[in-house]
Amino acid sequence: MVVVDEHFLINFPDNIPLDGAAPLLLCAGIVVYSPMKYFGLSKPGMHLGVVGLGGLGHVAVKFAKAFGLKVTVISTSLSKKQEAIEHLGADDFLATIGTLDGIIDTVSVVHHLMPLIGLLKNHGKLVMVGAPEKLWSYQFSHCLWSPASNVEVQDRVRELPVEIGLM
Repeated sequence: MVVVDEHFLINFPDNIPLDGAAPLLLCAGIVVYSPMKYFGLSKPGMHLGVVGLGGLGHVAVKFAKAFGLKVTVISTSLSKKQEAIEHLGADDFLATIGTLDGIIDTVSVVHHLMPLIGLLKNHGKLVMVGAPEKLWSYQFSHCLWSPASNVEVQDRVRELPVEIGLM
């Protein structure tokens, strides 16, 4: 028997298997969902860029489309264009200057940020969730997403299944 404080328990929906719930709700899902909600990047009609089409990027595109956002996938790999548009529902593959309300950057290796910043509208948000081992030569560490508290993370994990229609 295990005794756990009820504040640390999460009710998983009955219609999702536990092996599928962990990545969606506790791993990649919450890593992209929480900053999208916190920074106001989940409002229908917004235009979101997603950098990188790996695990985090896939989830970011799927959530953004579920929220009713226009999604542009930004990648240096043209081979991912078909996957982004046909399989994940992205609206565009590359972006033009000053058109995005926000960007979720899921790339976990050092890469140039200035081209991404140029894609943002005034007051746009660049949220970095894929932190590389080595930071850039200029200090952008304050831009990395860090939740305000464990309580906030728990609240987000509880609201995620409801928001994406699993409960």
